[in-house]
Amino acid sequence: MPRFPRIEELASGLSVDEALAAFVDGCRRPGQETLFLPSSQMDPLLEELSGLLSSPISADQANALRGAVYKKHSLESVICWLNADEPITWPAFLELWREEEATEAR
Repeated sequence: MPRFPRIEELASGLSVDEALAAFVDGCRRPGQETLFLPSSQMDPLLEELSGLLSSPISADQANALRGAVYKKHSLESVICWLNADEPITWPAFLELWREEEATEAR
């Protein structure tokens, strides 16, 4: 039986299936420090992510997914980045995202 990676092992080089298994592991942990998604939201999300991630996943993709699980940034920002028309690094996109959020909050 194959062993799927845990959230702590989410890193570049994993296949999409391995990366999503690690993501699910993080979202299934009890407690307030990680993102929790009910099953009704998880299945459509996994389908969407599987179509957006490269295989193997990049370091930026791993960092973005891990950060969403640990609530460092929104899952919405990760999906927007993965859907971006122009290639942009995750850190550069996140900076733009946060600037836009700050502007909207004013």
